[in-house]
Amino acid sequence: KGANTTTYFAMKVMDKASLVSRNKLLRAQTEREILSQLDHPFLPTLYSHFETDKFYCLVMEFCSGGNLYSLRQKQPNKCFTEDAARFFASEVLLA
Repeated sequence: KGANTTTYFAMKVMDKASLVSRNKLLRAQTEREILSQLDHPFLPTLYSHFETDKFYCLVMEFCSGGNLYSLRQKQPNKCFTEDAARFFASEVLLA
């Protein structure tokens, strides 16, 4: 939450050692590059990014609905209905 405002931000914090050990560092850097170039209402806005000795961080638009993976985990049998899958696929295609 910003100081003296009602604006919320999300921060994705990724452990560098974990990214390196799982060979995912390039993927994290690519995610940052792609998000920095996009401007679409169906995708979160990347406001800033920074890194420390141990962490790689993305400061993004806060989306109160959570993420697609968490939503899928809450579904019966951890599976979307065909209608829900169609809806999310159409959002991805429009983005």
